[in-house]
Amino acid sequence: MRILVTGRSGQMGRAIAHVNHGHDLVVAGRPELEFERPDLIRAVVDAARPDVVINCAGMTQVDACEGEAERAFAVNAYAPGRLAEAAAKVGAAIIHLSTDYVFDGAAGRPYREDDPARPVSVYGRSKLAGEDAVIAANPRHAVVRVSWVYSRFADNFLSAMLRYARTRPEISVVDDQVSCPTPGVGLAAGLLRLAEGMGEAEVYGRFHLAGAEAVDRATLVEAVMAWAAEHGQPFVPVRRVASSAFPTPAPRPLYTALDSTKIREAYGIELPGWRSWFGDVLAAVTRG
Repeated sequence: MRILVTGRSGQMGRAIAHVNHGHDLVVAGRPELEFERPDLIRAVVDAARPDVVINCAGMTQVDACEGEAERAFAVNAYAPGRLAEAAAKVGAAIIHLSTDYVFDGAAGRPYREDDPARPVSVYGRSKLAGEDAVIAANPRHAVVRVSWVYSRFADNFLSAMLRYARTRPEISVVDDQVSCPTPGVGLAAGLLRLAEGMGEAEVYGRFHLAGAEAVDRATLVEAVMAWAAEHGQPFVPVRRVASSAFPTPAPRPLYTALDSTKIREAYGIELPGWRSWFGDVLAAVTRG
């Protein structure tokens, strides 16, 4: 298959390029593809002539979105709609990455695709608008909501904790935010399998694809510090705190675990729980 991937310098663009085997991959990014320049989108798609587009680009800095709402909606909503439209015109399907932050965190159980989306931040609202724009523009779509993606391909929550352990006497981490940590490499492989299967299964719509186990942030960081101690890396105690101890410009939903049953039943795609992968990610991060 010929697959166009957007977000060349981002975590998932790099992860997909890393795991790809056998597909003709075109990975696009700045300067030829800039989501704040929607006039560039059609030319990139027309030149690539893909079978499938996987959109990994977006404005993901949650607090920055809160202060730059117009830019967030331009990048996370308007541009993906233009990309989906351009894909449809060349006969390509589109896979568009979204987020667990489209939910308000009040369900108290893993969210399903048909649960009402009630985002509490500009980031979440812009991503939900992007979902709707993609669905409206291209009938052959898969909107894939993900959560807490970590890999060695970008600075993230895990790498930040390892870095803090080198400079701080302890780390304060919230223990009331819960979701499903997701390995970037596993997610990348799953997205490629989805691209392969969409032409056969023709099951379209919204999907959740996240690690199989939900955990709070403090428990995850305690596991990181335990790993660091076992592997000769700097480690410090973890102090559990409530989210209210860390006021941020954008509110965070507290519980956004995702139920990934639908994509497993439709495409046979399933990701393991965080304990099965995070040690490999930490080892890769510490190696640089």
